Amino acid sequence: MHRRAMILTVAAAGIAVPLGIHRAAWAQTASGSVADMDEDDIKMMIAANSLASLQSSQMAVQQANDPLVKEFARLEAEEQQNTMAAMKAMGESPSEATVPDDKKAAMQRLQSAQGAEFDELFVNTQTTAHQELLALHQNLLEKAGNESRESVIPLLSVPAIKSHIAMLQLINQNIGSSTASSR
Repeated sequence: MHRRAMILTVAAAGIAVPLGIHRAAWAQTASGSVADMDEDDIKMMIAANSLASLQSSQMAVQQANDPLVKEFARLEAEEQQNTMAAMKAMGESPSEATVPDDKKAAMQRLQSAQGAEFDELFVNTQTTAHQELLALHQNLLEKAGNESRESVIPLLSVPAIKSHIAMLQLINQNIGSSTASSR
């Protein structure tokens, strides 16, 4: 299923994109909240989280069982590669980013999971990661303003991230109903 068809499926199912997710979705960091960070630190966190999403999605392309999970992972990996390329084109250094420790731990859990457990864990991990990315992009947009050079990637990313959260919610419901019916 392609992204547009997936989005139409989400819309047809009546799943609302959670517009109320804000910075509160992002956990406190050692240096304070995301709101206290400067634009460069936020961009580095975006790059680090994008890298983690890319790596876990590449893993899911290989290991996922559910076709929707596998397709989401493929699309997410492609998008994160493009996001990192766009950041580089904008003069950022996403290649300097390293995967945060909490994301490394999540990937280790994914590596040891199989079958429906893997699919469910991937979807839950991606949902949390997308909520965090949404908060980061919204915060960067707030700091940079809508018409600055720094706002280009967040302006494009925020609507995509919101649609991904809606897709992940639908996929999670699909996984839950198929798991329940197989018992």
